[in-house]
Amino acid sequence: MEKIELDISDYGYSGEGVGRFNNKVCFVPYTIKGERVLARVEQQRNGYIKCQPIAITTKSPSRLLPPCPYFAKCGGCAFQHIDKQTELEIKKMLLWRQLNKIGVQQNIEVCPSPNEYFYRNKIKLFVDENDNLALCKQNSRQKVAIQKCLLVNDKINEVISQLQTFLKAKAIGRDVQSITVRSQGEFVLVWFVFKRKIKLDFSGLQIMLGAKSGIFASVGNEKPKYISGQSALVCDEFGLQCEFAVDAFHQVNNEVAQALYKTVADLVKGQKVINAYSGAGVLSAILAKKAGLVYGVELGVAEHKSAQQLKEKNDIKNLFNIQGDCAIHIPLLAAQGVDAIVLDPPRSGVDKVVCQAINDSQIKQVVYISCDSASLARDVQRLDNYYVQKVELFDMFSRTSASETLCVLLRR
Repeated sequence: MEKIELDISDYGYSGEGVGRFNNKVCFVPYTIKGERVLARVEQQRNGYIKCQPIAITTKSPSRLLPPCPYFAKCGGCAFQHIDKQTELEIKKMLLWRQLNKIGVQQNIEVCPSPNEYFYRNKIKLFVDENDNLALCKQNSRQKVAIQKCLLVNDKINEVISQLQTFLKAKAIGRDVQSITVRSQGEFVLVWFVFKRKIKLDFSGLQIMLGAKSGIFASVGNEKPKYISGQSALVCDEFGLQCEFAVDAFHQVNNEVAQALYKTVADLVKGQKVINAYSGAGVLSAILAKKAGLVYGVELGVAEHKSAQQLKEKNDIKNLFNIQGDCAIHIPLLAAQGVDAIVLDPPRSGVDKVVCQAINDSQIKQVVYISCDSASLARDVQRLDNYYVQKVELFDMFSRTSASETLCVLLRR
């Protein structure tokens, strides 16, 4: 394929370097603004070119030697080649640019992650044709065999090693669709998803994993079935006794999640609060400590079950968890004189119906937690009866191109 040389002058929304060649925009991952690079053309379109770097002919002083042998192979990390401060500046600039498109020029605060590496409490693994645990290349089904991941915590890396021993002994790689590993403190859950129904003895793996572990299995899109050991992740968060199902949503960076939830709890004003897209209910329970009445609305069945268990275990009387679609329930609740609403949607953002219901309500404050700046900007623009009071970037996904944003809006 064609090789080109170009100067990197900007960044794309996935953190990749951007330059120009023959009046076309070129995207080159793992490069830094100010560098001159030799790149291989991978894909050409009418308006842009996608490349892969071959050599850095002029290096940035911010460039680091990536500590992970799989960097730029598995595609999970975007910034191991750059110093941490520059990574945060890039993320802040890209968020500001996205919001500036809709006329929001708010100063952006930044909450860094205490840990650059070894912070994630969850990983989704695959198995290659040689029964090796692997990660998938970005936007590809091609697998990259790994022995450990620098983003996940030590407990998960220990489990990866134990799983590898188990897989080699059983030779079941071709039957495995994915393996999810989650940890919380000393507890760990492993969830096998198989391509077809098979008989498998997990007793040896259970012994290796230990008493504070649990094993689950399913086929295809089925719900996980409990096999042995622990049935949930047990932990204490914000003074709350919590239990999380193996398939329930939970923030992947414990330290940053605590900082985020504390900030939200401090900011939310009013006695009647909705927590929309409420997940496993931790934030709902935190809000219930200071509000008179809290409604948590969540579509996921596993998440709703975890939220109900949390409510009952902690004897929370002023929290009502609703399992269902926010597009159905939020318009009904918003019409009942609510003071504030917290939105924590998936990457796709808030349903248009929910935005309209908030606009039509008398809700004074909207606290929006977003993991995608594009959908955040779209939804802020839809909430045209509100103005942005505060924006803060939380480095939930250190060394990757993603981040979490907290945006506070007040009624005009």
